[in-house]
Amino acid sequence: MNTMTRRPENRMARTSFACSESGNAGIEFALLAPFIIGLYLGLAELSVGMSVDRQVSHSASVAGDLATQATNLDEAQVADIMSATMRVAGVSDAQNMTIELQSFSMDDTGKITKLGTAIYNPSGEAALQAFDVQDLGSELLSSDSGVVVARVRYPYKPIGLSARKRQDNGQVWLPSELNFAETFLLKPRRSTTVEIGGEDMKTSCSGSYTSVTCTTFAK
Repeated sequence: MNTMTRRPENRMARTSFACSESGNAGIEFALLAPFIIGLYLGLAELSVGMSVDRQVSHSASVAGDLATQATNLDEAQVADIMSATMRVAGVSDAQNMTIELQSFSMDDTGKITKLGTAIYNPSGEAALQAFDVQDLGSELLSSDSGVVVARVRYPYKPIGLSARKRQDNGQVWLPSELNFAETFLLKPRRSTTVEIGGEDMKTSCSGSYTSVTCTTFAK
């Protein structure tokens, strides 16, 4: 009768293979890599979004600051303010921004009058945050001093990877567009009020930041 015997070298080879740890690092990397890459992309997206949000806030401040340094804004001055605001924002697609300037005054009876409106990119006006001048307190709007309201909206498109849909339920990590908006209220500096074309007038502006054109008409 033949008896099969196991060779010692085969048993040692199997033992060596079972105890080998040379591939552990590769397995660990394969498990952690998606998480690390996702974390990196998420932090990059967050950093860019926060930067754009600060730029929008700063541009709204600049728009209001420039407007309050005049007593009466004509079309050329409004165009310069819109152009400067877009330059300060520093975004590549600044023509997608919506910039609005409004001026208000109050008489001794408490009646509030709008002294004109100027807007760049009128198509985005409906998407601006709601603003009610009646909510302004006496510290901001009174019979001896008006107020200028500067509002800026910018539709920011996140990085493509962040906006991709999940495979399971079709939801998205981030929407395809985020609306960054800011509102600044400033007091006139050189006069009690600032006229933007005059009462019941509206100045509509368009064009790139290098060549903004504005037209004023009665509302």
